[in-house]
Amino acid sequence: MEKQLIEILLILALATFPILMGSWIYMYRKVINGGLEYVGKKYNEKKIVIPPGKFTVVEVNGKCVMVSEGMNSWFTIRINGGARQRVFKIRLINTKGNLTIINESKTMPLSINIRCEASA
Repeated sequence: MEKQLIEILLILALATFPILMGSWIYMYRKVINGGLEYVGKKYNEKKIVIPPGKFTVVEVNGKCVMVSEGMNSWFTIRINGGARQRVFKIRLINTKGNLTIINESKTMPLSINIRCEASA
């Protein structure tokens, strides 16, 4: 009886895994697409690749969204020389000044897509 119960639980677990995975992917894409819509219909877009252990400074003015692409999803930012903030995959900001993007990985480059609203 105990062996049958284990088999039934295993079958249930294996049957629900694809449903849970599909739901997670659906919600993940919905969050990323919602973040990209944050800046509006008129925007400027930059793609930046930061080597391992390096940083870059970008001038921002207004609403911006940063999305990391590729294998390295974690990055660190500093807004106007303030405190460091660790970011996973996507970050929305609404500020004016210098944005420092730091790749703290020692092995992988960081590919960032920055989309900022266009000045009217």
